[in-house]
Amino acid sequence: MKQFLISLCLTILLGSISLRSAAQDQDVKIPISVISSDTSSFGRLLLSRLQQAVSKTGMSEYDSYNFVMFPRVNVLSHEVTASAPSLTVVNLEVTLIVANGYMSKSIIFNTETFSIKGVGKSYEKALLEAARSLRSDNPKLQELIGNSRATITRYFAANCESIIGEAELMSKQALLAINKNEISDKAVTAENQFTRAIYLLYNIRSANYGCYKTSIAKINQILAKYDEFSCRLYLGRARNHWAARQLKETISYLNKIPPSESCRTEVDALLRQIDGYQEKLTGQDYKHELELLRMREKASKDMLEIVVEGQKKETQAVRESRRQETVVNLMSVMATPR
Repeated sequence: MKQFLISLCLTILLGSISLRSAAQDQDVKIPISVISSDTSSFGRLLLSRLQQAVSKTGMSEYDSYNFVMFPRVNVLSHEVTASAPSLTVVNLEVTLIVANGYMSKSIIFNTETFSIKGVGKSYEKALLEAARSLRSDNPKLQELIGNSRATITRYFAANCESIIGEAELMSKQALLAINKNEISDKAVTAENQFTRAIYLLYNIRSANYGCYKTSIAKINQILAKYDEFSCRLYLGRARNHWAARQLKETISYLNKIPPSESCRTEVDALLRQIDGYQEKLTGQDYKHELELLRMREKASKDMLEIVVEGQKKETQAVRESRRQETVVNLMSVMATPR
């Protein structure tokens, strides 16, 4: 009887571990950003279809551009029918490439090719119909995304320490750039570098928590560098916007500064100035944002979560700059012999 109970307990324990591991795997949501260099109506529609497909898997929470899906389109045939009225028929080959987008380094995780066809009254309309034919719930497309997710997760498991090293190098380069010149285009480049570094750490925590825990000392050093970086750049920008009483922009930049050791006194002083201005505010959203800022200063929430939440409030200009940089990097990835 005793032996039976021990065996039963072990069975339950192993089963619970297996279920927990499966649940953790299901919780891994590494964002894949869909990008394209094609700004035509066809390119925009194809991009939208692919974004919908990725969103169905829960992988596209935010455009971090660390990991991207990029469509490469090849026109196989283009003909006009002899019928009346005449119609244009196009046959396209769309190759979807899932790769890292944060540096010029040849890491392509997955590829898949789709044949799509469109018929329309003109070449442009035929192209649009072809894009519409690629449904977001296409089984082959969903399989590609699922397989890519598994490949990226394995990549983190196998290369965790080197990825943290990459994030560490990015943070050093960003801080060096911002120390040299706070206002120039280098500041935007530095922001992009730090955003990529922070999101690499965030993804490591999702994909390989064991490595994240064992590397917490290095990760905290990177977060400390971000603290210094954000104080130098975002506090200065917040003050500039506050001088012009541009409250929305002021709050946006304050949101990007984590509960800081480097500039806590300065942030508190600026918040007190804004407090004195609140009676003139009509936007309840701003008041709510300010309350969240004060609560955050007192909170013990995970630092990485706070930094990521702040980065989600970044300006469209910064996000677009990072998207363009990613396209350039990805073109380099695809041009590199494998």
